[in-house]
Amino acid sequence: MPITDPDEISRRAVIRSVDPLTELVTVVDTDPGNNDPDPNKVGVDPDDLFELTFSRVGIDSDLLIGGFVTGLKHQVPGFSAQIQQAFSDLKPGVQIGLVRKRLTSVIALAMSKAKK
Repeated sequence: MPITDPDEISRRAVIRSVDPLTELVTVVDTDPGNNDPDPNKVGVDPDDLFELTFSRVGIDSDLLIGGFVTGLKHQVPGFSAQIQQAFSDLKPGVQIGLVRKRLTSVIALAMSKAKK
């Protein structure tokens, strides 16, 4: 069953979007199809990733931030416009956890509108 929790969707999307951009983050992903809602299916090292800034994990340029935003769009299909709008001014000094929270809000809002 696909994951429907906006927080878990955003957590996985952020982790998977950071992973290819830096060697300072390692991801263990045993659920690439997002069929199991267990958060332990997608792990990350460092485990405090969401407390760090993008620049702290090596995503320290506008080009790399652009790659991260593009990654989010691929990880959360159907939300490209909302993601672009929410993160168009994203900078390397921003805490990764803040981006996760914002993405959770974007997804939850869109899901609530879709239910109406």
